[in-house]
Amino acid sequence: MLVNNVEDNLESVNAGTAQLTEGMASAKEALQVNIEKAEEAAGVVEKINDAAAGSDAVQSEIEDISANATDELKVFTGALNQIEDQYNFVQGHIEEANSLGTTKSVIFENIDNMLSQVEPLIKEFEK
Repeated sequence: MLVNNVEDNLESVNAGTAQLTEGMASAKEALQVNIEKAEEAAGVVEKINDAAAGSDAVQSEIEDISANATDELKVFTGALNQIEDQYNFVQGHIEEANSLGTTKSVIFENIDNMLSQVEPLIKEFEK
C-alpha cells in the first residue's frame, strides 16, 4: 500500500508537472502574442508621430505661404495706391488744361472783339 501511495503521489506530481509545463507554454504563447501586439502598437504610435510631425511641417509651410501672400498683397495695394495718386494728379492737370483752354478761347474772343472795334476807330481818326 505504501508503494501504491508513492506511485499515486508520483503520478500526481507528474500530472501536476505536465499541467505546469502546459500552463507555462500557454503563458509563453500569450506573452509572445502580447509582445507582438505591443510592437504593433509601437509601430502605430510611430506612424501617428510621423503624421503629426508631417502635419506640423505642412502647417508651418501654410503659415509661411500665407505670410508671403499677405506681404505681396501689401506691395500690390501700395502699387495700386500709387497708380491712383498718379491718375488723380494727371486728371487734375487735364481739368486745369481744359479750364485754361476755355480761358484762352475767351481771351482770344475778347481780343478779336477789341480788334474789331479798333479798326473802325482807326478809320475814324484817319478822316
